[in-house]
Amino acid sequence: MPAATTFNKSAPTHMLQERSLQPLSEIDRPGIYIHSIINSIDRSTGWLPRGARPLLYPKTISTYWEFPEARSAVVGIRRFMGSTAVIAVSRRGVYGSIIPETPVFQNWADRERSTSAFNRLGFAALEEGSDQGCDQVGLRSLVEPEGLLNPENGPHVFIITPNTNDTEREHGIQTDLRWQRKINQLSAGLTGIFGQAPQVIGYTRRTLEEISPKRPSRMRPYGHIGGKAIVEVDMDDDGLEGPNGGSIRLGRWRLWYEDRVIGSEIFCPD
Repeated sequence: MPAATTFNKSAPTHMLQERSLQPLSEIDRPGIYIHSIINSIDRSTGWLPRGARPLLYPKTISTYWEFPEARSAVVGIRRFMGSTAVIAVSRRGVYGSIIPETPVFQNWADRERSTSAFNRLGFAALEEGSDQGCDQVGLRSLVEPEGLLNPENGPHVFIITPNTNDTEREHGIQTDLRWQRKINQLSAGLTGIFGQAPQVIGYTRRTLEEISPKRPSRMRPYGHIGGKAIVEVDMDDDGLEGPNGGSIRLGRWRLWYEDRVIGSEIFCPD
């Protein structure tokens, strides 16, 4: 198995490494909070796709990050403009993947892929890994004993996928999710790997006009934050009194999509 990317391993100290996660009750404007987090992510290692100017990838890609032993950090997945992501978070780290709408869900002629073609281009690349991925590791390897997503590490699995929009409904697609049959297929496959069903979350596709501003505003609330999923973790978020006068530290992770939390957990890092 290749070495995972460590959160901000070579980056300078960022805001999230200097404090605990801000309680949700204290976040009056989630969009502004997420905007500040996004600006702290290491551009070279903290994003999927990577790089300052990510390209639109024509194939399924994936990577994973190990949590630091101490302090807090943040990573992100972007380019949700029709793509679907599988994100798994455990008490040891994060796995992220992007499955592009074309050519995985549909071919270049905008025709829905067959079950076998979707399995080959989408699910198989997640399960076994792909040379198109950033770290070329499959989920099967990560759920093995000592693996990042082994059941003993309590992984939570999410599928984030586009909702059906009004234009698509006018063309006869009446399901809540644009690719409902394929998402059911993907969900069943992930259930087979993890032994639990993933949480499926639909998102609204944003236009370039909506997400292009460099910060959210009243007129453009999704400026700079639209189409992004963020995982933030604090390995020393809180503590409990332990036996013999000792203490037990507690970590916490949160998964955001745009300006809303879609998953979180308190855990024991040790």
